[in-house]
Amino acid sequence: AYVFVRTGTSWSEQAHLTNTDGTAEDYFGRSVSLSGNGNTALIGANMKTIGTNTRQGAAYIFARTGTAWSQQTRLTDANGGAYGWFGVGAALSADGQTALVGADGTGGLVFTGSGAAWTQQALLTDADSAYLGWGNSIALSADGSKALIEDGFTFTSSGSTWSAGPRLL
Repeated sequence: AYVFVRTGTSWSEQAHLTNTDGTAEDYFGRSVSLSGNGNTALIGANMKTIGTNTRQGAAYIFARTGTAWSQQTRLTDANGGAYGWFGVGAALSADGQTALVGADGTGGLVFTGSGAAWTQQALLTDADSAYLGWGNSIALSADGSKALIEDGFTFTSSGSTWSAGPRLL
């Protein structure tokens, strides 16, 4: 994944981000998201093999200090299995403290954190509509309290508890 910055009307490459455990065909960069201030990046690698789980997928948090970027952590689905394609979608809150990561056919997983300490908070899914491909398109509100997942499914958090909201048709 590449980071570009703008000065006036000119753009220049600031960094080329790579994951520390990258291998061929991980699809690192399949999905990307930036925090509002541009200092936190979430990058999906939905084809990453985790342990013996082929294509379980992963997502990576990077942080910027000045012009230097560093990998903070790797996120995985704690209950994930082979062909989960976790990381197919990525969304960050404006403050970079809430991440929504899409998992193909499962939905979205919410993580909260700071720096290298991130915790899986919730799985956002709808048992009646989950199908291969559900979770590819995701969005997270700027404050990290609302999520929208493919086909108009909405979710809202109250603290660390997430609830399904109305479906947008």
